[in-house]
Amino acid sequence: MALMVKFIDGTERRFDADSACLEDHDRLFVLAKYNSKKRGEERSDTFPSEQLVRAKFEDGRIVFGKGRIA
Repeated sequence: MALMVKFIDGTERRFDADSACLEDHDRLFVLAKYNSKKRGEERSDTFPSEQLVRAKFEDGRIVFGKGRIA
């Protein structure tokens, strides 16, 4: 599944991920992809949560980061 991630500088990038969440006391914004061979999720990309505003999935789900657009 694809999702659009919006960064604090206003740019948006498309990633292939099935889930997004904040980890490590909300310091990291983690994207994960389901691995059918291992029957579980694996991290696909990780960013400091303050660099991201949000991730929006094609089905309308939104996960917010800790960053803001200046």
